[in-house]
Amino acid sequence: MSQHRGRRLFAVLAIAALATGCGGGSEQLENVAATETPGMGTESPGMTSPGMESPGTATPGGVADVEKVGQAAVKAVPNGTVIKMDADDEGKVWDVTVLDEDGELQLVKIDAQSGKVTAPPTAAQEGDKAEAKQLAEGAKIDYAEAAEKILADTPGGRLTMLELAKEDDKVVWKGEVTDEQGEEREVRVDAQSGEVVPTPGGESPGGESPGGEEPGATPEETMEPEEPGTSPS
Repeated sequence: MSQHRGRRLFAVLAIAALATGCGGGSEQLENVAATETPGMGTESPGMTSPGMESPGTATPGGVADVEKVGQAAVKAVPNGTVIKMDADDEGKVWDVTVLDEDGELQLVKIDAQSGKVTAPPTAAQEGDKAEAKQLAEGAKIDYAEAAEKILADTPGGRLTMLELAKEDDKVVWKGEVTDEQGEEREVRVDAQSGEVVPTPGGESPGGESPGGEEPGATPEETMEPEEPGTSPS
């Protein structure tokens, strides 16, 4: 009888041990399933999440970008008037010349990506204060309106420079635009009417005449004269 009880007790203990072992194995399987596979669910090096820009991205030079840069410059020089905006070769930094309320010209550097001032405004080394004041007083449209007109004239273009100037007794906004083909163009806008006006001489920024033809002698003038006394062969 005692032997029978001993066998039953042994069997119970064996079943309990087996159950405990199975439970541990189940937990191990769950832990393995919960473990992430290396490289999965994470971003690869050098990749950015949607909506994030990689550092150093150059501005497209669209209307919104120009407005962002101009607003930052005016915020740095309160009550100032933007006279000129010039992007560097890569379009990452804009040099903005602002006429302040005291009639002084201030140079502000703006990061194109963040739209933040990279250094305090400094006195501009170039530009005539008196002339800049006359230009500002003679302009009825500001830099943002001028940029909109210029880019509408060059769909898909990127504005790289914009400045107030006086040409033929008229105040204009001169803009330099890189079009979709990578060619540079000059577009001028009347600073009072807001209308696009022809470029003086019809020349491109590179100084070439439209069509690439050089002004000069006509075809008749370039022909060699026939020697006297000879007849056509």
